[in-house]
Amino acid sequence: FIAIAAPGRASHRKRGNMVSQAARPEMAFARSRGAGQQNLTILVAGLHCLRSFTLKVNANSCRCTMLIGYASTKLEKVCTKRKETLKALSQESAEVLPRRLEDLEAFNNLGQIPIRQTPLHFHPLREDRSGEYVIKLKGGDGIVFRPTGDFETSEDGAPILASVTKIEVVLVGNYHSND
Repeated sequence: FIAIAAPGRASHRKRGNMVSQAARPEMAFARSRGAGQQNLTILVAGLHCLRSFTLKVNANSCRCTMLIGYASTKLEKVCTKRKETLKALSQESAEVLPRRLEDLEAFNNLGQIPIRQTPLHFHPLREDRSGEYVIKLKGGDGIVFRPTGDFETSEDGAPILASVTKIEVVLVGNYHSND
């Protein structure tokens, strides 16, 4: 198999003598961090070896990951700072949050995320949260976000998920409560 890792982040896990893929190949791309070139590491695992190749990719010509924004600086701290995460969420949800954000960032657009399938349980919300989507964490917690930026809409006004490449996180926690 081939696993692709973004700079500074491994997308494989070593278990004994076996290397397993942590993300599907279509999920694992380099992060776009501004102008210029960037390294993209490709790991190729065979029966008796693990080889790593580094390619140069032009970040200007290919935006390869979902862009994630936050509705507030407090929410951004909850998502990016471990101490704040532990204050806001249960221990189980706090452990899963960074992985879910990495998983979400790895997709090119929302249309690539499987709907209502483990482990993400991605699905649209209804009623007072219409137009928002959730990726579940643990218990009743989740990452609630809405599409932002330029994207296409269907006749009924719903976003065409394959055209959504930017999102804004609006809530991390129990999205079932009315708080």
